[in-house]
Amino acid sequence: MFDVTTIQLDCQALVYDIILDEKDAWDRLKQLDPDEVYALDFETTALFPEDGEIRITSVCGPKQCFLIDHRYAGKFEFFCSFFAMREWAVFNAGFEGNWIDYYDDSMDVTLYDVAHMRRAKLGGGPLSLKIMAKRDLSIDLEKDEQTSDWSKQILDKKQYDYAIKDAIVTYGLLLKWRHELTPEQWNGFHVINDAWRGTKEMEECGLQLDVVYHQKLLNLWTLKRDTAERYLRRWAPPTILKNLRSKPQLTQFFKDHILDAHSFSSWPKTGKRGDLNLERETLVNAAHRLSYPINRWVAALIIFNKMEKYVGTYGQKLIDAQIRLGRVPTRFNMAQAITGRYSSSNFNLQNIPNNPVVRRSFVARPTPTSRETRLVIADYRSIEVRVLAELAKDETLLEDAIYGDPHSRSAAKINGIDYEEFCSVLENPDHKHFGLFTTLRRRSKGFTFQLLYGAGGPALAVVLKCSDEAAFKAIDAWASIYPKAFHYRTIMYETMMATGFLPVCDGRTILVFRADRDMPKAANYPVQGAAASVMYRAVYWTHLNLYQSILRAQMAASVHDELLIYTNAEDATKVETLLVGSMIQGWLDIFPGTDTNNLVGKGNHATIAEHWGQKQ
Repeated sequence: MFDVTTIQLDCQALVYDIILDEKDAWDRLKQLDPDEVYALDFETTALFPEDGEIRITSVCGPKQCFLIDHRYAGKFEFFCSFFAMREWAVFNAGFEGNWIDYYDDSMDVTLYDVAHMRRAKLGGGPLSLKIMAKRDLSIDLEKDEQTSDWSKQILDKKQYDYAIKDAIVTYGLLLKWRHELTPEQWNGFHVINDAWRGTKEMEECGLQLDVVYHQKLLNLWTLKRDTAERYLRRWAPPTILKNLRSKPQLTQFFKDHILDAHSFSSWPKTGKRGDLNLERETLVNAAHRLSYPINRWVAALIIFNKMEKYVGTYGQKLIDAQIRLGRVPTRFNMAQAITGRYSSSNFNLQNIPNNPVVRRSFVARPTPTSRETRLVIADYRSIEVRVLAELAKDETLLEDAIYGDPHSRSAAKINGIDYEEFCSVLENPDHKHFGLFTTLRRRSKGFTFQLLYGAGGPALAVVLKCSDEAAFKAIDAWASIYPKAFHYRTIMYETMMATGFLPVCDGRTILVFRADRDMPKAANYPVQGAAASVMYRAVYWTHLNLYQSILRAQMAASVHDELLIYTNAEDATKVETLLVGSMIQGWLDIFPGTDTNNLVGKGNHATIAEHWGQKQ
């Protein structure tokens, strides 16, 4: 067997073959054992197949270590059918898979992303091949040649060595993690790994921006930001606080002009410098406790920060991207959160505000064949609550999550109101207590989610706008309604403290470092991990079912527990049925045999819309 651990990764010790002839290339490829998984790595002249070509194909496995230089041995597309019908270990399935699928769209190729193998045991997070080589194999992998010129006529030895090293390290990682993963963790690996094609499709699609509408929205955000800044400057002129956007300067201002010594010492801090945590939740807590007029200043700071983020993150940058590229792109980073959730970057669509006014900017995309296009949008209904009910086997919470309203029930219980009466008032907008009960339910919803995230009494007091004592009573009230769900937090906490790991229901595990083991993580990670697993299966099934259909549709985005698809108007109803069915399939993969009534959208229906803000 080829033992990767015996290879010293320096230029002198590497032993591999460089294939420069098409016949030799075919001979070596045919020698590969069809029952083995080999490592595969490409060096390309561009990031995308439309813009370049594969220059080097590196292969590493038992008794085999070679690379093919396609400048001399024939273009990759001549060999693509061979690669498309096998199983390969890669570092980034989206990258290698994109090139293979470009030349062969049969979807026969199976790619095992070694990064997801690691995540299946230790939890999600950002990784690079260099990081994994060091952490998992104790190999220092230099990446200096990554951006070298791969299109030049004759490559030098450094480039060839660089290319083969990536394949060798990838194979070493395959051996390590295939050995270390339990059958359950291997199953969890597949839950994430199988979604790479659907993820790639969403990245290629992007979202369509209504530039005219979004410009008006940007102007409004700018006006609100500037108005808040003028109010802030009434109390904090530049002579006292030079830069409203500087955390160190804001920290000093709070210390000198707003907080007493005890309040400053107890305020949550961030970073090595110990700057004040100025996230919205912390500022809301402060505004709730500070007296007038300081609380108004803090409220203005909340508005200023929010509008500043909107302007900087979702403003002109999105307009420029739409004008330049014809779409707003994003990169969906699989399992970047420790729970396995997606993150997104360039642009971060995961954080697009859940506000119909903002989401109105994203519209259906005209196509070359039809301007009558639609967005089909669906999300899992209260997925965190439903997941918790399934994990904890809390029958009451499950019944309320599917057929009732857990937020109304908890609001009624917390406030000493009959549940049936509470629900009847919410169904009657003309009732004199409708506004009050709506507010109580909204606060109870926030309370429930914060409780799921492991928040304690003081934080929940802010959500409910009550005293700490009343918040602790509210916790007891919630626990009396849903005892199994509440106790599940304790079970997970004890598991984490005993083993150092938190389980995810698909078989994955999440390593929690000793210093980080607290109730919020015990309460939150298993629920968020399960929700991530459900979404990955939904992405997998939606992509596969669309591929096998004749519908003119394309996956556009996954935003938390929501999926968006572009389609021609005449196919929209069929796409809606397909999307809902795919999301139900994804749920049943993780929670087989469970009740799927009212799982997706309203009554298992998606929204067919002209823009994102129309989602019901």
